[in-house]
Amino acid sequence: MDNDIIVVIVNIIFFAQNYYSIWYDFDNLLRNGDKMLVFRSSDDAQSYCIHEFNEKVNVWNLNFDEIIVSNCSLFLDQWNVVGDIAKSLNLDFIGNHDDYTYLYSKFVYGSNIPALNTSGKKYIPTFDEEEKQQIENVSKDMIRILKFALEIDD
Repeated sequence: MDNDIIVVIVNIIFFAQNYYSIWYDFDNLLRNGDKMLVFRSSDDAQSYCIHEFNEKVNVWNLNFDEIIVSNCSLFLDQWNVVGDIAKSLNLDFIGNHDDYTYLYSKFVYGSNIPALNTSGKKYIPTFDEEEKQQIENVSKDMIRILKFALEIDD
């Protein structure tokens, strides 16, 4: 595998099921035609990675059955993965719109990443009513994108 390429298996937990997809390099998930490439087991995804990339890769678990806004880091991870899925499948995701940049930034700072938070004080964002509505919009759109990408009917 090219040492400059990062590959991770993303275990998307959704409706109490595990869907294993492969995230690679710059914000992309592997596709099978116009659909997201999904494996039913971690072993199957690992076998694919060994065959295609000549190495075993890490598995990253993301539970979308619990979208917890109070955990900024987790919510940001969910937002980013769904944004990457949307980008990979050429779908419109509301969280990628410019008018959500300020809200996104609040979650970035709320993650208290040491490189950004040099003060040592924990930042806990507060949200006004408009931002709460935007959070609800992003959460609902995450579910819509995941249902489409994973081919889940209502």
